[in-house]
Amino acid sequence: MKLWRSAMVVCAFWSACAGVEREEQEQSWRIEELERAVVLLRGEKQELEREVELLRGATGLSVCFVHPVPKVDANVLEVVFGHPLVWLDAGSAEGVRDGYCFAVYVGTTFKGQVKAVKVEEHRTLAVVVGEKHPIAAGDSASTGI
Repeated sequence: MKLWRSAMVVCAFWSACAGVEREEQEQSWRIEELERAVVLLRGEKQELEREVELLRGATGLSVCFVHPVPKVDANVLEVVFGHPLVWLDAGSAEGVRDGYCFAVYVGTTFKGQVKAVKVEEHRTLAVVVGEKHPIAAGDSASTGI
């Protein structure tokens, strides 16, 4: 009887070992699969970056207009003298978040682009990221253009 129990323990041990080896092999295959996926994704990322650069060159738009954001309308309150900064009259209460980009315009004339860098409750400090015409207090700004 003791021999039988010893044989059962040995079989259970080897069975467990085989299960561990099988699991290790499956994990190894999964790691190889994920490493191949990383290589493919890096290639896709590089291709998308090239496409973004082509679009930027063709349109002159900043990358910030590629990412969808909710439509927020604002006005330029103030241009910070000596710095490429403006204050907008919309803030977190109106839906603005750090990084949102606004097209600045007067009527149908596009003047430039600004990007939110400091969002307060009812106003936003934004850096000028592109300027076709001088931006001034009273200009309109919108994320929805």
